[in-house]
Amino acid sequence: MTAKPVIAALFSFLPIAAFSSAQSLPQRAPDEDVNIPEFRNRPNLAPGDALLFNGWGVTPAGTHAKISDMPLRMIFSSDHKTLIAVSGGYSNEGLTLLDAATQKVTQFIPIQSVFNGLALTPDGKHILVTGGDKGVIH
Repeated sequence: MTAKPVIAALFSFLPIAAFSSAQSLPQRAPDEDVNIPEFRNRPNLAPGDALLFNGWGVTPAGTHAKISDMPLRMIFSSDHKTLIAVSGGYSNEGLTLLDAATQKVTQFIPIQSVFNGLALTPDGKHILVTGGDKGVIH
């Protein structure tokens, strides 16, 4: 049996409505309780910003500040005024300083090959970042 008939046979069991983009599926509002029967019995709920694929409800707390696509470790400065984040991933690999009060990025320092090691020196004047598989500390 070739791959095309097997794939066609697999897709023949799926309902056609699952592939229709013109039809919008019901979504969960952030203030809806996912544990009530009326919600649980609602057919064809689609995952989204307020509903995970497994049916659990998600209501984000607070506001979000974009720093990178993959923050690995976050710590606060000694005075708790700055959030220090080290990020790897596809873009913005390096160190981000975020003002905790305004939630704005105050500085970004690109560093290649970082990992999740992040610490302050005991006096709080220096930030230490591990250099991934390079065996260095920045």
